Amino acid sequence: MNLKLNRRNDSIVFSIQSVLILIFLIFLFKQSQSQEKRQPTDVKVIGHAHMDPVYRWRWNEIENREISKTFSDVLKELDTYPELQFAQSYMLYYETVQNRFPELFEKVKQRISNKRWSVVGGQWVETDETLPSGESLIRQFLVGRDYYTKNLGIKSVTIAWLPDVFTGHSSTIPKIYAGCGIKNYVFSREAPKDKRIFWWESADGSRILAYKIPGHYIPDYKILPGQVEEWIKISGYNKPLIAVGKGDHGGGPGETDMRSMELLSDEFPLQFKFISPEDYFNELNQADFNWPVQNKEFGYQPNGGQWLGCYTSQAKIKKQNRRLENQLIAAEKFSAIGTMHKGKPFYPREDFLEAWKILLFNQFHDIIPGTLTGLGANDVFKDYNKLEQISSELLTAGLENIGNRIDTETDGIPLVVYNPHSWEVSQFVDAEVSFVKRPTEFSLKDSEGKSIHYSIIKESEDKQTVTISMDATNIPALGYKVYTVTNEKTEMPKTDIDVTENQIENKFFVVKWNDEGVTNIFNKKLQKEFVNGVANTLQLLEDNGNSWSLKLTGKKYPVNQLTPPRIIFSSPEKVTVQWEDYFQSSKFVRYMTVYANSEQINFEMEVDWHSHNKILRLAFPTVLANGQACYDQAYGYVQREETEGEFPAQKWVDYSEKNCGISLLNNGKYGFTVNNGVLTMSVVRGARDMDPRMDEGKHSFKYALNVHEGDWREANIPLRAWEFNQPLIAKQENQHPGEISGWTYSNLSFPLEKSFFGINSDHVIISSLKTKQDAYETNPIILRIIETEGRDENVTVQLPYEAKSVSECNHLEEPIEQRSEIKTDSTQFHFTIGHDQIRTFMIYF
Repeated sequence: MNLKLNRRNDSIVFSIQSVLILIFLIFLFKQSQSQEKRQPTDVKVIGHAHMDPVYRWRWNEIENREISKTFSDVLKELDTYPELQFAQSYMLYYETVQNRFPELFEKVKQRISNKRWSVVGGQWVETDETLPSGESLIRQFLVGRDYYTKNLGIKSVTIAWLPDVFTGHSSTIPKIYAGCGIKNYVFSREAPKDKRIFWWESADGSRILAYKIPGHYIPDYKILPGQVEEWIKISGYNKPLIAVGKGDHGGGPGETDMRSMELLSDEFPLQFKFISPEDYFNELNQADFNWPVQNKEFGYQPNGGQWLGCYTSQAKIKKQNRRLENQLIAAEKFSAIGTMHKGKPFYPREDFLEAWKILLFNQFHDIIPGTLTGLGANDVFKDYNKLEQISSELLTAGLENIGNRIDTETDGIPLVVYNPHSWEVSQFVDAEVSFVKRPTEFSLKDSEGKSIHYSIIKESEDKQTVTISMDATNIPALGYKVYTVTNEKTEMPKTDIDVTENQIENKFFVVKWNDEGVTNIFNKKLQKEFVNGVANTLQLLEDNGNSWSLKLTGKKYPVNQLTPPRIIFSSPEKVTVQWEDYFQSSKFVRYMTVYANSEQINFEMEVDWHSHNKILRLAFPTVLANGQACYDQAYGYVQREETEGEFPAQKWVDYSEKNCGISLLNNGKYGFTVNNGVLTMSVVRGARDMDPRMDEGKHSFKYALNVHEGDWREANIPLRAWEFNQPLIAKQENQHPGEISGWTYSNLSFPLEKSFFGINSDHVIISSLKTKQDAYETNPIILRIIETEGRDENVTVQLPYEAKSVSECNHLEEPIEQRSEIKTDSTQFHFTIGHDQIRTFMIYF
């Protein structure tokens, strides 16, 4: 027996719990083990306290009680057992202790400095890995690093620590994490059947060494010997690392763990020895061992897996998360650009840091999957209300700083349409226009004086403020275009849209419908019908699962028509059809909008949900067969086989044959099925275990069908999905010159349309544009650039000014070895991006 109790107080008395454990282990040993002596197995041990900030409890329970108690208890155990090593993730917890319990924090720092306490994970919280965006996953590490380098006296964290992540492990995780300085990945749920230690690779070739903890992150000592034996058999490596300590509600390692390991080592050929995670993974990284390679996702169980409910549970949380992710990233882009052109530049770094901390906290692995209580969910919505206020204020301020430098002295009301994307976007956008005295008729003209189509969709009570839907075309990349509202009446160009009782036809397709949904989508260019039966139909199914799992019984419920489908809006620009249905106390309203100049069919749905033990889905049967299903992931995509079960996706799902396909876009849903040419999307469900009233009430979300020639790559579906999730933004501006006398850039005046940053490729995009973390001036600018379709590309990035230097950094904005292929040329720089890569650049102007 290698591990011995080493208490400074020698008067230890066996607890009743320890005696019971001993009796059970002796019995187990007698029943299942031979008396033959075997070579002892060297089991490495790390103390750990898994502590969910939100789960069966609210954050205030952990914040006010359990963090300080757990940290204090662990410090006592470190004093009691000199051999004990402890590891703790969650930079949030360290900050909480620092702010609320400063003396305790100093003691923790001391243990970190003498290497008895390891800081692992490096993330703000232990996030879910399937539902957050790629940028959010990066910010977990970036915000975490910002904290630990300033406050914990450490320079880097290289071990990702996610023992309780359960919704699956996306294939893009290695490339995201490797770019954040991660070398090793610790998890305990849903491992590949044949691997326990393995190189996990993304499509771009990035890899991290993944490690599956034997058994559970909270050990069950009764079955631990068998779990260790199985782990060794599968991995081929005879020195496993286990984590010990009470968890979920905090606790950490204590006497029970120490006693249990001592008893096990007496009765089984196991030798337990504490080790720091850093030392253990240094051994693994240097081991002369041919670790197997896993080059795909794992942990997804579409046919009966226990986590499938998490892709739909707490749908309101998921929808708000998506919207606020997009709004915050857009706010950063325009704040950075706006700050570059302020007379007295200052980037609101503290506001952005606070906003990101709120967003990241609520991407914790029991919040965004929806496995929390109703009180916990209420707290999330309070956080989201605060985040909405911060991010919308930041976005507005950034746009105002840009708009302030535009020469808007036109004959009319200036209306500026901003594009948050790094490519030109054409899209119908809603814009609010306020008049002092509204004319009987007014016209809308673009920057070249051409008349633009618009429809009035809303009026204020006094009729002086109207919301219009306008056809904004070719809005410059990460830039804007100025439109003008004038009093003169002008003839608008004729549009190509025809409407009959149950049919809409534009220049791209013919759409027909009946009482249930869409019966026909005929593509005129391809001369092909895409609907097989009726699409956009409601499916209400019995679901006896819980917040984590789906349990479909096969029973279907009929949905009743409330009112027949009808056209509720018709103009030369667009036509909208409405369906109203109900089941018992739940009401479902669907809208379909066809635009004259768009190849995309847009939908919206409103649900007033009051149904339990059921799940609502939308189904889209197609005529396509023998195609390939592809699903959007965080900063990537994955191709999957067709199956009855549900898979997660983010912004889009596509099903394509060789020459054509259909894509389903959405702005806040995550559970999808593609099977036998039928696409389904889960909308809302009514599990009752954690939150008896989960998702009751009103929901609204948008989705769209893109019927396309070729596959999803040829149709640029990733770009269409980014546009759908973060639309163009229209703001009324005052009339003013662009110059600001006496300020920096005083002679600078922006024209009626302008691009600040752009890229020459249709499959390489700027996903993030910001200032350097913790900087209050916009020098340098950080650009994150991703490849979206799996193809290498020679890239040219257009800049607003000539750059003094362009260098590559990792996603934590730390310098890395430079590649010779980065070339600067006046207001451009050039480089080659590999397929599926994420690259980050630091630009000084």
